[in-house]
Amino acid sequence: MKRSPLRVGFFLGLLTVIPVLFLTYLGNRWADFPFVPFHLFDFATYILPPSVVDFGVETVVGIASLFNLNPLADVVKWVGHIMAIFAFACIGGVFGVISAVINSWTFVMKMPWIGLLFGVVELLPFAYVETYHGFPTSGSTVNLIWFTVIFASWGLILGWLLQEIARSEA
Repeated sequence: MKRSPLRVGFFLGLLTVIPVLFLTYLGNRWADFPFVPFHLFDFATYILPPSVVDFGVETVVGIASLFNLNPLADVVKWVGHIMAIFAFACIGGVFGVISAVINSWTFVMKMPWIGLLFGVVELLPFAYVETYHGFPTSGSTVNLIWFTVIFASWGLILGWLLQEIARSEA
């Protein structure tokens, strides 16, 4: 039975983003590298219209007040962290879908290499955020190497998994 490539891609994207989250968290704790989801979420709050950000904060505050969750500042921060991780996981799922679509257009044996290239492309928005928007650890060559290895490996593994699924269905 042939599986839906979009569903498979989304699932594999979500599954393979977990080690990326873990490695970027370890890098943040051990070497003070940026934690990708938090920085992307912080950047999103700068580019979104203020009314959208205000609506989100007011909604969280309203729900926290309704359930009498205190201290309110900690609750809002905690919810923001969860939203950042969830958003990054969804980005992983979307990249999985895009990779699955590319996989359906290409020769199966090339997919790991296409995934590697795609992993580096996935790195570009984060590198942009880190380089041009003045986060504390921006501009470090070691950071860039660390994240290039993580994201390229992510793309390579995602491509390899898609290749193996395509082979098993052939």
